[in-house]
Amino acid sequence: MERKILEMIGITKYYYGVKALDDVNFDLNPGEVHILAGEDGAGKTTLMRILAGMEKMDSGKIKMFGRDVKITSSTIAKAKRISTVPHEFKLIDCLSIAENIFLGKEPVYNNTMLINWRILKTRARVILDILGLKRDINTLVEELDAAEKRIVEMAKTLSFDAKIITIDEPTFVLSEKEANNLFKLIRILKLKGISIIYLSHRTDEIYKVGDRVSILREGVIIDTKPVKQMRRGELIRKMTGMNGKRKLPDIKFKKGKEVLRLDNVSGAGKVKNVNLEVFEGEIFGIVGLVGSGISELGKIIFGAEKKKSGDIYLGGEKIKISSPRDAIILGIGLLTKDRNNKGLIPFMNIAENITITNLNSVIKRGLISKKKEKAVVLDFFKELNINSSAVDGNINDLSEGDKQKIMLARWLSVDSKVLIFDEPDRGMDTKSRMEIYKLIINLVKKGIAVVIISSELPEIAGICNRFAVMHKGRIAGILSKKEASQSKIMKLASG
Repeated sequence: MERKILEMIGITKYYYGVKALDDVNFDLNPGEVHILAGEDGAGKTTLMRILAGMEKMDSGKIKMFGRDVKITSSTIAKAKRISTVPHEFKLIDCLSIAENIFLGKEPVYNNTMLINWRILKTRARVILDILGLKRDINTLVEELDAAEKRIVEMAKTLSFDAKIITIDEPTFVLSEKEANNLFKLIRILKLKGISIIYLSHRTDEIYKVGDRVSILREGVIIDTKPVKQMRRGELIRKMTGMNGKRKLPDIKFKKGKEVLRLDNVSGAGKVKNVNLEVFEGEIFGIVGLVGSGISELGKIIFGAEKKKSGDIYLGGEKIKISSPRDAIILGIGLLTKDRNNKGLIPFMNIAENITITNLNSVIKRGLISKKKEKAVVLDFFKELNINSSAVDGNINDLSEGDKQKIMLARWLSVDSKVLIFDEPDRGMDTKSRMEIYKLIINLVKKGIAVVIISSELPEIAGICNRFAVMHKGRIAGILSKKEASQSKIMKLASG
């Protein structure tokens, strides 16, 4: 029997006294794709950060080919030929593809510190050919789409001859076509003898790409077996602890006064002559395919993108929004889809991320009062059911669902009248998604007008009262919930 390339035995990890991983056993065979499945916050990323040397385990051990190894830093992990393709892109936009692939390990001329660009570019081209990316290696990363950036991330792992690659929720920024191309790429790597640990909570892709699956729930391995032997219902039940049948409460829409209106609004880019109204007591959806201008429209309302023409009305009065600051003062908040790069501030702790929009509420004698800050934040922890044991914890340690709640708490702290959610369930599992939807319903009951922007049409069909469907920057139609079917929405969205 072939010796396992990796064994993680009895791995336990605490955060602020809370057990994040509980005596976890996980192993990997040469040349297999082992799925580590589990809902948002189950502990998947924590386990892989330990393997990558980014986190220290409290107890347990790691073996490679039957021998104990100590991985106490990312440098040691790379020396052991272990690499990670992160959940979020860790690329430098202003550098080229080739520069990003070999950043920190550039080939140099003998006995000098001068980079040998010819060798660097030749090696980069070889790796990209293996991965099937035909882009010019001198192209700046900022010019790439999400799928191409994902390939560059994988190219970085191959640049030092990785034998184990962990891939953390790679499809949450990809279209279906791009995701299928990624699955083909994973099969190529597998044929080359590379072992892959694939982190996911999406059942469809688990069956498309996995050989074995281990289910992690609340820091505990629930089961491990070949993917072919795991029925879909069993997988969902073991991931969630439930039977998978989750329903939103019925939403009875009682139309109130007009809260937000756009008259012939155009932007400098895709958005052209948009007209719509949002009323008190409703959840209004702006839906469309990727590239249709839906996110850009949200940014125009929030002042994050320039409005070229047209008028915006709030409560029946024409308003001027030149910047996000103007929008915040008027009571408009935007929960961006890019939580980690544009929504949250990574060098600030959880409490600071919440109170940053309303410092006046936590200032005492000209200084921030930690006591007042803690009191404000703990109220939101209770109201929004945020799963963290410390208000001064690291924002990066939170699940995607809790990160979304932190952004929501930020806007609730300034009594926002209109909240725009851009792809609110991106990167989330079913449980977290349902929690966010229920919170949105509660906001509407309190009189807050909610706008949901989404390219995942089936995901928001059950929560919105009306839908504006966008195609190529324009409103192709506005439908009530009774009028809206998935086929009708798709027909309008595709033109």
